[in-house]
Amino acid sequence: MNRRLGDGVQPGVSDWCCWAWVLLCLKGENLPDTWQKWVAENPDMEILPVVDETNPNPTDAATDGN
Repeated sequence: MNRRLGDGVQPGVSDWCCWAWVLLCLKGENLPDTWQKWVAENPDMEILPVVDETNPNPTDAATDGN
């Protein structure tokens, strides 16, 4: 929190919470006016990674035989 991108520091939990709140606001969700209030209202919230299940070695069917 309160870091510049140029500092080269990895994002922390507060950064991810802020981004989640911003994205939900853009989606039109009804949320508190700050992300800190949103986190305080949801103390059991979990942040889970999204696993990319794309096959890194597609078959020739995926390339249409070209």
